[in-house]
Amino acid sequence: MAGNVRPIGRREAGILQKEREKLNFHNSKDFKILSLDGGGIKGLYTSAFLQHMENSLSSSESISDYFDLIAGTSTGGIIALALAAGVPASDVHDLYTHNGKKIFKPQSLGIFKPKCSAQALVEILKSKLQGKKLRDVQSRLCIPSANHLTGENVIFKTPHHPDYIKDAQVWVLDVALATSAAPTFLPAHQIGKDRFLDGAVVANNPVMVALVDALSCFNIERRQIKILSISPGEAVPEVSVSKSLGGMAMWLTAYKHFVFHGSKNADGQAGLLIGRDRLYRYMPPDHHRNINMDDYRRSLATLAEFGAIDAEAAKDELLTEFFSQKTEKPVFFH
Repeated sequence: MAGNVRPIGRREAGILQKEREKLNFHNSKDFKILSLDGGGIKGLYTSAFLQHMENSLSSSESISDYFDLIAGTSTGGIIALALAAGVPASDVHDLYTHNGKKIFKPQSLGIFKPKCSAQALVEILKSKLQGKKLRDVQSRLCIPSANHLTGENVIFKTPHHPDYIKDAQVWVLDVALATSAAPTFLPAHQIGKDRFLDGAVVANNPVMVALVDALSCFNIERRQIKILSISPGEAVPEVSVSKSLGGMAMWLTAYKHFVFHGSKNADGQAGLLIGRDRLYRYMPPDHHRNINMDDYRRSLATLAEFGAIDAEAAKDELLTEFFSQKTEKPVFFH
């Protein structure tokens, strides 16, 4: 081990200290990734986009049939997990449309405890995800979260590489609740002795999480990778001159800055690594990106419509680039 650096924490203690042995990739020419950003109830844009694309396929086909790896953070993580668990995109969209108001129903002011209760989300997801562990899904997954107790960044992964031995037995429902435990909105989620926070504190845009995983696990070239990246949109955070000098007022908006700039950075890095022509990124128009992540009314009224509109506009290109050939079912270890 180089220098005196030692991994800390229960999970980080198992970090591989050499290059991972890469698996052969016997699939189509392209390694196709679906990357889904976080954004709370604004995930209505993402679910509507995917529903529209899935409606363009044959009745027996799923979005997940066409991707070699799916990554999702927070609300994007819920969608990714549901698709990988075999839930049709139309059912995912219905979940958001009919239950978003229940999930984000205020229970407090959010000053000393979370603004919303997780109970509604738990009950809604149980019928879709209960009974499955990460080893049971039909797609490779990377789902960011953060361990509140150990200070570790956590990427929940399906056992699609022999090195991935930690998460195979984790319930899909637990992963969904961990990646979506948004600070101030929902409580941290307990799994065993650990407590997990929203994946947005690690990577609200998980495109680099997925890209690094693909390149480290499989014997593929960067230009073999093609990514469909969908975001419900982040508005450029505004800071007044007085706030820009620091202090408590500034930090009240800091979370939005972290999410926005981290997402832009990940997008730029992915484009540099594989080429912008291999990265297809979609999000709502600029003037509809400033919707709060718990604003069910505005999200339902505008973002769901734009998701369908944008998918229709991109349909012919995406059908050619991503949906012309199914991927092979992944091999899971452990």
